[in-house]
Amino acid sequence: MFAVHIVPHIIVDINWKFSLQVDTNAFLLCYSANYLCVVSLCYS
Repeated sequence: MFAVHIVPHIIVDINWKFSLQVDTNAFLLCYSANYLCVVSLCYS
């Protein structure tokens, strides 16, 4: 019974951390892309 309760929790935890990581990567990617656009506009 204990194992049945803990397994879904681990899966949810992994999914949550993974999606958090994906969101962070997407944010950093967008941020650096915007930064590069601004820099290239300023120096063009």
